[in-house]
Amino acid sequence: MNFRNEQRQWLKIRTKKIENSNNSEGGNPGTGGRSDANIEIITYQKFTKGRLIEFARMHDNMD
Repeated sequence: MNFRNEQRQWLKIRTKKIENSNNSEGGNPGTGGRSDANIEIITYQKFTKGRLIEFARMHDNMD
């Protein structure tokens, strides 16, 4: 898989993770409001940080 397709796939997964971040273990949506927005932001940050670490590892292996 080339990098562009891999990145597009990652973006789709990230979007779904963020959309589902407020769901309970049973899959029910959260109550809404500020706390749900905070959970989405935290999920976005964690998921993106993980991707940045992957990029750093890829870069290190290029040499």
